[in-house]
Amino acid sequence: MRLLSQVQGIDDFRRPGSHLVLFFRSRARAPGHREEGDMKLNDPFGRVSRRDTQRYLSLEQRLREQGVCDDAALRQFTGRMTRTMALLVAGMLAVAAALALAFPASRGLVSLLGVLVLVWLVAGSAQTRLYLKRYRREQLGGP
Repeated sequence: MRLLSQVQGIDDFRRPGSHLVLFFRSRARAPGHREEGDMKLNDPFGRVSRRDTQRYLSLEQRLREQGVCDDAALRQFTGRMTRTMALLVAGMLAVAAALALAFPASRGLVSLLGVLVLVWLVAGSAQTRLYLKRYRREQLGGP
């Protein structure tokens, strides 16, 4: 070990705050535990998690402003959101069908854009539902 430390400067890695010490400390934490400085492979700089937190806090503030403070009010809000999503999807499908009939040569492009918008709407709805479940769990004490 002494020879290795002389050749490669291993003593530098034993100092508190060095990368090797931080590496082994990060392995000693409980699974799923994250600290602010931790990096993830799919979100190395934490931008996605910060954006996700901001969106949740925005929804939480909006729910509080609308007086959603119990489970019944949250179910009512979820029902309104589902109806709005259904209307958006129906409207989008109607517009896509009208454009496909109006421009038969561009049916493929119109269909592709329609599918992309539909995927975007469904993904946004799914993310909002996750936020609502988190709100129910954290603020209302539900499952």
